[in-house]
Amino acid sequence: MSGPIERFTAYHNALHEELHKESPEACLQIYSHMVEVLRGRGMRNAFDGGELAAVVYISFLKFLSDRKEILDIQCSDNFQYAALCRLYPEVIRQEDILRYLMDVEEQLRLSHGILGGLLFPRQGREFDDTFREALEIGQFLDFTTDERTEAYVKALMMTIEKLAAGKGKAGGISFTPGAISTLMDGLLQIREGMSLYDPCAGVGLLLAQVMKGKDIDLYAQEIHNSTAAILEMLLIMSGMQRGRISCNDSAWSPLSYEMNMKYDRVVCDPPYVKPEAGYRNIINSQLMDHILYYPEEKIEDPWIFVRHIAASLKPDGRAVVILPMSMMTREGAAGRIRQRLIEDGFIDSVIELPPGAYPFTSIKTSVLVIERGKPQHDVFFLDLSKGQWDGKSDCDNSYIEMVIEHKESEGSSALIGYNELSKNGFQLVAGRYIEQPIDMEQFISDSTKLYENAKSMEERFRSLCDDFNAELEEYNGYLNEGGAEDMNE
Repeated sequence: MSGPIERFTAYHNALHEELHKESPEACLQIYSHMVEVLRGRGMRNAFDGGELAAVVYISFLKFLSDRKEILDIQCSDNFQYAALCRLYPEVIRQEDILRYLMDVEEQLRLSHGILGGLLFPRQGREFDDTFREALEIGQFLDFTTDERTEAYVKALMMTIEKLAAGKGKAGGISFTPGAISTLMDGLLQIREGMSLYDPCAGVGLLLAQVMKGKDIDLYAQEIHNSTAAILEMLLIMSGMQRGRISCNDSAWSPLSYEMNMKYDRVVCDPPYVKPEAGYRNIINSQLMDHILYYPEEKIEDPWIFVRHIAASLKPDGRAVVILPMSMMTREGAAGRIRQRLIEDGFIDSVIELPPGAYPFTSIKTSVLVIERGKPQHDVFFLDLSKGQWDGKSDCDNSYIEMVIEHKESEGSSALIGYNELSKNGFQLVAGRYIEQPIDMEQFISDSTKLYENAKSMEERFRSLCDDFNAELEEYNGYLNEGGAEDMNE
């Protein structure tokens, strides 16, 4: 019986022409076969992130080998991909590869030490055998030209999203779905030469989408080391050339403070977690300008990241943030924070996303557009929760245009003034402000169905009552005929 390598080689030869045309199907098939080889306990024990991290890791090794001259990387010929496949694991071990990657980090000057902790110390022979097989499949990846690099990175991003979505909440890998990333990219309105920051970057799918084809300075921070490693490799493969990637907690140690800078654009899909209670007690004046903190207000879930984002923007900066709908209606500190942000002119628009926009979660979400230096205190609302957009296919550019130009449309969008926002407790939910027009034809149809259902249920209820009365009458007759005496005996 042929193994995965033999089956894949045969398949690859059949698709040879398509592969050189950067066929999406051919690119995805390479990753599909690599994942097939990598699945198993050996990868989970070696990588935090399992086969997902391993796929990115192997792709990155091939990318560095194919783009060595373009990236101007100085390294031993042993790390050219073909040599690596021959020499692993007898001559070159994982610790040698990690030292090589840390040297690459130093040469690229984008981060420091993140890739050194990519693997767990426990690996073993099973891991080496599996990794060698996956390395052999990785030889079919081709990053030798810009066109092929774009095709394979796109396929890799699709593979990452599929793997992360398949693992669900238990997988521990957070990501922003591609369709929502496209929407956020359009709303961000980033231009050449700008700086872009993401304080909670995850595996980087959102940033990779936004930075695609743009000459910008990129700054990203992620709290978990293994996720930060995936983030770094993906961003470098996506074309990152300038900026900084950091592994740290943006609530405790914001990158804006470390770099002493503000940004033209910020994009973020923050975690839905509560900061530690002790955080408020250690805030100092040095961080005040980097976390728009309002010391008199308590920390309120993701709003701490929104306040940090607002403080991280340049005077004319713009940010696009994902938030759970609960944060848009909660009273107390959350309500007062919303009020402060509206009064300071930070909140430009709110887009309510459709249910199920995110896989493996029922949390309703919305997109918050922050505009620093906005003179008005009104807010534009767009309601996409009623089926106009399914949240999975690419977003229609007309919705992006509606938000950018604040185009009002009956039943779907409206510009709401400060007084009305105040009357509603500064709640930022589109459905509270946008009236839905009544479709009389649909209303009559729905009403007819409800009436018919009610009539059917009423008839069924009467039938059950008749059956019950008949049974009761029979039981009473049995008792009257002496059944009770029989039961007592």
